[in-house]
Amino acid sequence: SNRLLFCCLLAIFLIDVDGLPTQYIHRTHLSSSKDGWSDCGAGATDMSLTNVTVSPRPVKAGKNFSLNLDLENSVELDSGTFVTQVFLAGVQVHSESDPLCTIRSCPIPTGSVRLGTTTFMPLITPPGLYQVKITGVDDEGLPILCADVHFTVI
Repeated sequence: SNRLLFCCLLAIFLIDVDGLPTQYIHRTHLSSSKDGWSDCGAGATDMSLTNVTVSPRPVKAGKNFSLNLDLENSVELDSGTFVTQVFLAGVQVHSESDPLCTIRSCPIPTGSVRLGTTTFMPLITPPGLYQVKITGVDDEGLPILCADVHFTVI
C-alpha cells in the first residue's frame, strides 16, 4: 500500500498529459514548512523547470490530485535515467530509478514539455510535508533534470 503511494508519486512526474485543471504554486523557493518548488539544476541541466502546479492544495488523502512539471527542454532526448526520491518530514521514505524511455515515449522534443498526471492519493497516506526530488542523467552521466517539489498532504 505504501509502495503504491510512492509509485503513484513517481508516475506523477513521468507521464505526459495536457489540459489538466491546476492551481499554480507561485513560490520559487523552499522552506521547511511551506509548499513550493525549485529547479535544483542551477541552469546546468538540459531541462529547466519553469513551473509546477498542484491541485488541490493541500493534497487530500483519499482524493485525486494533479501534479505537473512545466519544462523547457534544450536538446532532444532519446535516453537517460530518472531517479525519484520521496521524503516525509525530511526522512527518505522511497527511492526509485527508471530508464526514461520505458516511462515516456522517446524522443522527447526540444521546447516546452509538460510532465505530469492525475492520480489517487490513498486514504492511508500519512499527513505532512512531502518533498519529491527528481533527478535525471543521460547515458553519459550528464544532468538532464533536477526538480525539487514540496507539497502538503492532509
